[in-house]
Amino acid sequence: MTETAAPFNGGSPEGAAPLAQSEALATLNANKANPEWGAKFLSGDAATVAESERLHKLAYAEPGAAQQQAAPGKEAAAARLAILQNDPAWRQRLIDGDPAAHREHTELMQQLHPEGETGEEAIDPSQYRMPNLAGPYDTEEEMQEAQETENQIRGWLATAQMPADIGNSVLHEAAQTFAVWRDASDAERQAYSDGQQAMLEKLWGDQMPAKLKLAGQLMRELEAKSPGIIEMLSITGAGSNARVITSFAYAAEGLLAKKGITHG
Repeated sequence: MTETAAPFNGGSPEGAAPLAQSEALATLNANKANPEWGAKFLSGDAATVAESERLHKLAYAEPGAAQQQAAPGKEAAAARLAILQNDPAWRQRLIDGDPAAHREHTELMQQLHPEGETGEEAIDPSQYRMPNLAGPYDTEEEMQEAQETENQIRGWLATAQMPADIGNSVLHEAAQTFAVWRDASDAERQAYSDGQQAMLEKLWGDQMPAKLKLAGQLMRELEAKSPGIIEMLSITGAGSNARVITSFAYAAEGLLAKKGITHG
């Protein structure tokens, strides 16, 4: 009996030939368009996650895999990274600090930028979607000042080499935090910070001090190049937001990886 590849069926039918790369890609795309599969994946269903990993390995042969015929190169790495950055589930895993997603992101960035290339030209600051953190504005001067601030923030994210989707997530988190932070009491702000701290402790465990050090180093480097980021993070409360902190930590690791330095 011959079966076709079915979305999240737990593997290829017994005795059937392994899926071709094109078939695996088609199945993977079908899964991503399936709300039931998406819900299972996001809930961490073991079989669904395992099937996704299997299909990804077939559809996009990893470096050194037997089925990969072409050399990885920048074009293959760029294509793979573009696909991942358009995958909401993978982006969320990266933002949440999933080790496998972060490792793959780092490896792809190393392929894209060998021998310590910075690749800064690849980041277009206009890709970052700025939320309205303070408006509306009463005067033209206020509007102009806000525009200058927005350009400065985009510059920080571009210098940190944050992909547009992750940078936009940071901006969204900053806006969401500020909406609560600006009217909160000191006690409420402290409670929020403590809760975010607990999330980081659960995520990083013993690696937390090193990760926080990396995030802090990157923020200080950005501050030296274009002063204001530390003040902005403090005013908006984003400096206490766990997702913002993890994004800066992993951005710092990515920048180190481009220089051939592996952290942790």
